[in-house]
Amino acid sequence: MHIRAADLAALRSQAAALRAARNAARHVASAGHRSAHRGRGLDFEESRRCGLGDDMRTIDWRVTARMGETYTKVYKEERERPVLVLADVGPSMAFGTRCAFKSVLAARLAALITWMAVEDDARVGGAVSGATRIRYAAPNLRSAGVMALFQALEALQCLPGENLRESALDAALQETANRTRVGDRLIVISDFHTLHDNGLRALAQCAGRAQTTAILIFDALEATLPVAADYQVTDGLGRWLIPGKDNRERKRYASQFDEHREKINWQFLSHNIELLSVSTQNAAVDTLTGVMQQWMHVP
Repeated sequence: MHIRAADLAALRSQAAALRAARNAARHVASAGHRSAHRGRGLDFEESRRCGLGDDMRTIDWRVTARMGETYTKVYKEERERPVLVLADVGPSMAFGTRCAFKSVLAARLAALITWMAVEDDARVGGAVSGATRIRYAAPNLRSAGVMALFQALEALQCLPGENLRESALDAALQETANRTRVGDRLIVISDFHTLHDNGLRALAQCAGRAQTTAILIFDALEATLPVAADYQVTDGLGRWLIPGKDNRERKRYASQFDEHREKINWQFLSHNIELLSVSTQNAAVDTLTGVMQQWMHVP
C-alpha cells in the first residue's frame, strides 16, 4: 500500500531483465536493416539554413529573424540521452481497490523506467509531486541520483487519512519545463485529476523540446462499477455513498471517467504528447513489458 524507497531500489534486477528482453527484440527487428533514426541533438553546434525533413521545433528564431530566411539549430550527438521521470504521488493518487494504490503503481513504474535508463548509461533525473511540495533532481549518471528520487517518492506520498486537498502537480510540471532541454526524454505519470491550465501549458512547453509520454494511472473502480450495488468509499476521514443500484447513476458514473480520459487524450494529442492508460490491476512489470517498445526506445 505504501511507497518504500528500498522496495523501489530492489526493482533494479527486474528492470535489467526488461532491458535485456527489449534489446533482444530490437536486435531481431533491426537485423539486416540500417537504422534511420536520428537523435534530436543535444549539444548546440551551429545554425544552418532549414532543409527538407528538419524538425520545426529546432528552428533558430533569432537567426531566422536576422537573416530573413528560416534557419535551424544543429546539435552534436551525445552518447547518452537524458531521461526525465515526473511521478505524481499527490492526494488523488492515494486510492486503489485492486493490487496497489495509484501512487504505488506510479512509483514502481518510475523506478523501472529509471533503472532501465541507468542500465542504458543514460543520465536520469526528474521530479516528484506531492500535496504541497515538489522535489526535482537534475539528470546525472550516478545511482545516488536515482535513490534521491526514490526517497522523494517515499517522503512526498500522500496516505489515506491525511487531510490534504491540494496538489503540487502544476508546480512540478512548471519546474520540469524550466529545466527540460531539446533531446530529453520525458515520462509523466499521474491520474491527471489535478492538472490545470498552468500545468498543461508547462507540459506543452516540455513537449516542444522533449519527446514526451504521459501515463494515466486509474483504478478499475474509477472506470466502472463492477456490480449493481451501493458502494461506500472513504478517504480515511469521511465516507460517501455511490448509488450503484440505479442504472442511470451507473452510466453517469462511467461517463465521468470516459470524459476525463477523452479530455486528457485530446489535450495531449494537440501537443504531440503520447498518452498511455494503465490500471492498478496490472503489475508494473507487466505494464512495461507490453508498452516499453512504444515509449522507452533509447537510440
